[in-house]
Amino acid sequence: MPLQPSHDPEDIHGIASDLFYPGVSVTLEASMLLLAVFTCRYNFIGDATEHLQKNIALALPHEHKLYSSLNEFKLSFFLFFKKYIIFFT
Repeated sequence: MPLQPSHDPEDIHGIASDLFYPGVSVTLEASMLLLAVFTCRYNFIGDATEHLQKNIALALPHEHKLYSSLNEFKLSFFLFFKKYIIFFT
């Protein structure tokens, strides 16, 4: 049986997740991760990443939650995902 997307604002770890925009099943965190993976894969520099964010934002509904600046994106990305980093000593 395939996994069904959850529309619960809490993920399996009990951490609240914001929807990317109302009515969509993709969370803000998932969209941030996809953008980060894409920019790393194609070796985008900061300006290219920020331009990509702005172009994506143009195609989204007005109430989307995509960060408009690269600095906001980086800060939010690392603050959110540091919860999932496991350090091995």
